[in-house]
Amino acid sequence: MKYNLTPLMLGAAIAVSTILTGCGGDEAKPIITDVFEDVGLWCKSPSIVQIASPDFYPLSEEDNAGLAAGKAAAKAAAQAEQGDSFDEAAWEASFKYESLDLYSILGLTLEEKERQAIAKEEARAFKIGQGQDVIYGEAFDEWFEEWFAAIPPANYLGPSQRITRSVNATTSAMDGQEICYTPPLSCPNYKVIDESGTYECIIPEQNPIDGAPAPAYLAGAGEAVAYYLHEDHVVGADNSALYENVVVHTWNNDDCTAYAEDSISPQWGQSPAVTTAIDDNYGKYWVLNLVDEPSNCGNIIFNDTVTGKKISENDLTMPIGNSGDIVFHNLDKNAYASDDFPVNVLDGLFLINQHPFFGAEASSGLKSCGWGMAADDSGELCLGESLVCPAGTIAVGVGTADIASKCVTLFEPENTTLYIKGGFNGWSATADAEFEYTENGQYRLNYLYDTDCEIVEPTEESDGENCSVTHQYKVADADWSEPASFGSIKGGDQSAVGTTILMTVGEGVGQNMSVAMEEEKIYQFLVDASDTSAVTLTINEVPVQAFPSITIGGETLDLAYSSDGNYVLRKALMAETYNFTIADEAAGFSVGAVDTNNIVTASTPLALAHDGGALSFTPSSAAEYDFILNLSNPEAPSLEIKPALPFGTTPVFIRGSINGWSSPAADEIKWNADTRSYSVLYGLEAGGNHAFKFADANWSTVNLGFNEVTISSDSDAIAVVDDGGNMRVVVDESSTYKFEVIFASANPVVKVSKAPLYLRGSITDWGASNANQLQFMPVDASNTAETSRTYSMEVTISNAGEFKVADEGWGGTLGYNYGVEIAGTKVELGVPLTLVASNNNIGIDLPAGTYIFAFEDGVTKTMTVTTK
Repeated sequence: MKYNLTPLMLGAAIAVSTILTGCGGDEAKPIITDVFEDVGLWCKSPSIVQIASPDFYPLSEEDNAGLAAGKAAAKAAAQAEQGDSFDEAAWEASFKYESLDLYSILGLTLEEKERQAIAKEEARAFKIGQGQDVIYGEAFDEWFEEWFAAIPPANYLGPSQRITRSVNATTSAMDGQEICYTPPLSCPNYKVIDESGTYECIIPEQNPIDGAPAPAYLAGAGEAVAYYLHEDHVVGADNSALYENVVVHTWNNDDCTAYAEDSISPQWGQSPAVTTAIDDNYGKYWVLNLVDEPSNCGNIIFNDTVTGKKISENDLTMPIGNSGDIVFHNLDKNAYASDDFPVNVLDGLFLINQHPFFGAEASSGLKSCGWGMAADDSGELCLGESLVCPAGTIAVGVGTADIASKCVTLFEPENTTLYIKGGFNGWSATADAEFEYTENGQYRLNYLYDTDCEIVEPTEESDGENCSVTHQYKVADADWSEPASFGSIKGGDQSAVGTTILMTVGEGVGQNMSVAMEEEKIYQFLVDASDTSAVTLTINEVPVQAFPSITIGGETLDLAYSSDGNYVLRKALMAETYNFTIADEAAGFSVGAVDTNNIVTASTPLALAHDGGALSFTPSSAAEYDFILNLSNPEAPSLEIKPALPFGTTPVFIRGSINGWSSPAADEIKWNADTRSYSVLYGLEAGGNHAFKFADANWSTVNLGFNEVTISSDSDAIAVVDDGGNMRVVVDESSTYKFEVIFASANPVVKVSKAPLYLRGSITDWGASNANQLQFMPVDASNTAETSRTYSMEVTISNAGEFKVADEGWGGTLGYNYGVEIAGTKVELGVPLTLVASNNNIGIDLPAGTYIFAFEDGVTKTMTVTTK
């Protein structure tokens, strides 16, 4: 066993121990000496020697009264939360005073105040390192004092030690004497209590985990080894796919100068040219070469070139120091990182572990978070803390895991030139990567990805390769200034072709973005900084290296890229003739009329020619029209002009209690040009009481609630009422209901009405009678909240026949007139049959009997017949 002794008594203790453990026969007995009397203080681990002070005095009456009041408040809160289920005896048995805010009740010990002063200086240096002294200017000192005072001491001091120290029951007369003290802390089993009293839990020099398998490679002379274990790693399995894109980024700086030149990454996204392999227990590892006299640490980042940084978004430090270096000691110079465990935060550094994490458990007490972060309610995550920033600045990193929040100067688009900078152009501000600034915070760039990648042609054994390469990048100005260096938000949406994401600035906050690019493709990057506190990035693959615009009625308007090679523009037109052209003069691009065929007919695509003539369009009525330039085949452009859809190309859904407020594809509301309305059918149970809205998948482009619409007063409409901005409807029959947004007038009108569907045919009757109406059939008749898009009915048949699923007007009422694609197709018992809008009836030839006909009204319409 290891013992802790005061330094001056070490020699005496060894001598006494020798006497105690000496050998002798019956005739020569060893001399037994009382160690504690002769040697003095001798504390068993993990007790440590301390000097008696007021820290170790018994609790005062005031202290005990505060603890009693805190306990009573905690008990009352538990009773209020648990109500009748509150078990007082169980609560008393499980209550711990450590769960209270002991710093507020008992104050800080002298030793804690000393550590607080040190921590305060560290925090100040950290905030200055973040540039907050520049942000706040002369007000920095005042701001910092308020900011630090608001941080709970437990966040940086750990649990209060006042109660445990008080059991020593020292008095003022004992001040200055040595006493034994056991810190009130348990550690994860891969850490031990620091006996110096400087820290709480530290990494021991020797592996404390019994039975941990030996790693595949141990560092030799002049080497260090870094292991990374993926969260999905399976021992004994082929894990190569997990680590295919994982690299390490290594570098030297003023603090850590350990790596030899060949073990330093040549650039971001590339590991150094060192030995690497996968260990079955500890994951992928890299053997890093060290200089002759290495420093006690190495800088390292684990990075997946597709998904981003692993372990932590912060720069990591790998300890490789000698024995006794409490922060950096790592005798064998092997380091282990694992997705399943957070890094160790010590002295403001993010350290990867010196020992494997096998069998590790969460520590008791509070999670230790770095400056600018605070533990979440679960105590499992460190999140960027909330900040109130000065005018002209913005808080970044707030609420983001493992990110220290801070204030950053607001971006100024009018005065800033932006570039796309990444692995595809050496992270430099090249001319072809410069954004064009238009106005109102809008930037645009068409970037031609030109690479020497060799395309592998498809064979019978392989699908070939399309030469797609994933690159990391950021949007930034030439100097990488902090307000103009944009990356993705950790945990937020990730960039990809065809997506729009919210970006963030801030050194250490904005993460590298990634995008998959293919050879000889053109990628359009659009930055929207109209709101400088919420800057977005949109990426599209486009067919031409131009930004087409339409010049019409004396103004030039940009066409926006939509999808599938289409560029669109919506414009209000009068019932008069318009002449217009389509071009991007700066890019040398123009398309127009072929010869004299220059008249565009509404809703009819017109073929265009490059460098063609001016075009003409005469609307039949004053309205908004969509201009759709199709360049999916750049050599065969076309233009279509048609009356605008109110929601444009954005899919809109009914969202509410009927579908958990989600947006499944089947719940998209569909446009009917004849009635100028969007609608969807839903089956509801009698007594159903449902709140709903109409919105797009992101609640952004479209979000229609009660206050944004007019409610229909038609005689067949069901009452729709206000529900705090939502709409709410109560139904009295288990049936099919039509939810409709009508744009026949200037303002959208919402109407909910019964919408019966029928099984019409020779097996029922060809009419639209109550007897052959499909019904919404609830699974639980007592649960009025049930909803479904499946409608059914029982039918007794005696011979072969045919039928269809239709509304009262054979499609003219609700758009439902469904049969089969191929005439003569028959339904098979128990097999879903896909239905389409068709004049072909559905055949049925089953034995006489009673059957259940179930119509599924999803994205795909199906009919399933089963025996009753």
